[in-house]
Order: sequence, then structure tokens, then C-alpha cells
Amino acid sequence: MDMTPLGGKLWFLVNVNLRHRHLALVFLTQRLHNGSHHTARAAYFASIVKPIKIALRENMAYDALRDEYICQNEKKLGAVYVGKRKSKSGFESEITYYECESCEGCTHKKNCTRSKGSRTLQVSKKFIEQRRQSLKRITGEKGTLLRINRSIQVEGAFGVIKQDYGFRQFLLRGNKKVLTELLLVAMGNNLNKFHNKIQQNRTGTQLFEKLTA
Repeated sequence: MDMTPLGGKLWFLVNVNLRHRHLALVFLTQRLHNGSHHTARAAYFASIVKPIKIALRENMAYDALRDEYICQNEKKLGAVYVGKRKSKSGFESEITYYECESCEGCTHKKNCTRSKGSRTLQVSKKFIEQRRQSLKRITGEKGTLLRINRSIQVEGAFGVIKQDYGFRQFLLRGNKKVLTELLLVAMGNNLNKFHNKIQQNRTGTQLFEKLTA
């Protein structure tokens, strides 16, 4: 459906603060209903925007100086203590536990927590920082080039192997045999690509400048 007339309104909805996005959605939907745009467009617009999960840490405001989160009801979740948690694989991580100052009488509690007491959060600050660094790398100039290159090389290879070569299921059984069969198919695909490059005199060239760590 063509949503071009919405223009800047869509941009506003995407970039507005998460805590007020639901208000923006109501406002824009009413404008669409009352304006010249068709009602069906307003219904479609409302259907594609998922409701905000207020219980998620990502949808709460964070005060880095005081090290506390602020929920939808403007209540503060302060750090209570720091503990260790070990996964099934044996990996140990440091977890900061936060607890709301008071959830008594809160109208959002049923959508925020099932606990009879106050809302609690378990946060791994190291993991959050690693996610931030990872997002920065993959959305940077070099990361974007690498992702484009990967989508061309990897996704295209699956399509060629399945559609052009007709390889849609393994003939052998067992992990080692399947791995051997897959390696042979991959080698054949790479040799075929290399042969095509030789024929087109494209050896020694790359889609992008080679990046090193």
C-alpha cells in the first residue's frame, strides 16, 4: 500500500522517544481518520505498529549518573546489588539487580510484572556495552560494506546451489558424512565461480577494498 502521503509523519513515529510513541500513534491515527486520507490507510498504519512492551528494559529511560531506570509510571528502579550468574555452559557473568521503589497502585503493573511485589530488572552491563559496540561496528562505513558484501556472496551462493544446481537435500546420513557432502558442494561452487572469473578476466579484483582487523 502506498504510504507516501504520510511522509514526515512516518519519520516522526520512528524517531520519537519510545515512551511517547504510543501517544504519537494515537495522534497520527486520529489525523488520518479526520483528514483527507482514507480510513483504510489509518487502519493499516495502526496495524503495522506493534504495541510497546513497557516491561522491557530497552523501553525504559536510563539515568547513567544515578544508575537507575525510570518506568512508564515515572517510578525509579535503583540498583540493589551486584551478583554473579553462571549459565549452563559454565559461563559466568556479572548481573546488576534493580528494583522499583514502589509498584503499589500502578495502573501499568499487570502489563509490567507478574510479581506480587515491586518490578525487578536483571541487567548485564558488560553485555549491553558489547551490544552497543557491535551495533556501532556493523552500522559504520566499513561494517556496512562488509554486510553488503556478505549478502551478495553468501545469500547468492545458497540460491545458486539450491536452484541452479538442484541441491535441495543431502544424500548421505550422519554428521561427518553430511559435512563431507556439504564441503564437496561448496568446493564445486567455488571452483565454478573461479572458472567464471578466469573466463571474464576478473581474477585478482574484489568488490570492495580488502579490510583487515
